[in-house]
Amino acid sequence: MRWITLSTRKKSGELLDLYDVLDAIPDNDYVWHLIEFYGFGAAPEGMNISEFEQLVLRSEISYTFSWLELRQFARGLHQAIDCLLVANRGMIRKKYFFDELRGNLEEFVAYVIYVNDGEQWEVAVEEDEANTESVVATLVSL
Repeated sequence: MRWITLSTRKKSGELLDLYDVLDAIPDNDYVWHLIEFYGFGAAPEGMNISEFEQLVLRSEISYTFSWLELRQFARGLHQAIDCLLVANRGMIRKKYFFDELRGNLEEFVAYVIYVNDGEQWEVAVEEDEANTESVVATLVSL
């Protein structure tokens, strides 16, 4: 995995949000697993954001999105304070903690997107991804 650390502010001084981070990633058919979330904005499925945060917290493994669903969700957010997203080809087998994702994973993961306490974004891109260099270059330019 190739790890990139980003400020929560763009070079322009504006807030770097989840949608900006996702915008650096090409369209894909991965299953996106939201393992942890706390933030402000609109929640999916007509829930309020507090209900959604509780749903994610209580989920056995994760709340899943398709790429399109994830981008729609991210577009409705004002800010992600705590967020842990993992992308792979199918369902993940366990609820990961961020420290585990920085180590050896038990399964293939294409992307990891993480922010904790709104301090900094940490994004990982699998080295075998076709667009790894392009994604990294776009992220670094934010």
